[in-house]
Amino acid sequence: MSSIRITTACGVYFNDSLLMVREKQENREVLDIPAGGLHANEDVLGCVKREVLEETGVTIQNPSLKAVFQVIEPNQTTINFLFTEILHERPILNSSRSVIGEDISDVMFLPIKEIQEKVSTQPELFEHALARKRLELLLAKDVSPNSVIMVTL
Repeated sequence: MSSIRITTACGVYFNDSLLMVREKQENREVLDIPAGGLHANEDVLGCVKREVLEETGVTIQNPSLKAVFQVIEPNQTTINFLFTEILHERPILNSSRSVIGEDISDVMFLPIKEIQEKVSTQPELFEHALARKRLELLLAKDVSPNSVIMVTL
């Protein structure tokens, strides 16, 4: 039987950089934006704010919905709500924060050009379908920051 999972993620921008976390998934190091699953009795806006705070120590105020997409796998369908927030002041990052159930080893702002380079030269860092799709949508040049996209993978 297939299950349905709802996740949120947020592309947090400062200058020409994107807030990223380095974490262990399935015994390998990967890069992703702050993201995680919806808890019972939690709304998606509360979820995205909680996940960014838990994973990075950064408080976001007004995340904007960028895209809603689903990833269909044999045993699970994941519906992802992708948000963005632009920061005007550089926040203090909590890279030593230990998140229960996750193995985050670093929190950083990476320049967008560096992310684009890593996507093409080190695709294994973005091997998970959700992480790849989130970055693809965040880095798309032809998509307005205010547009909402619906996608099925």
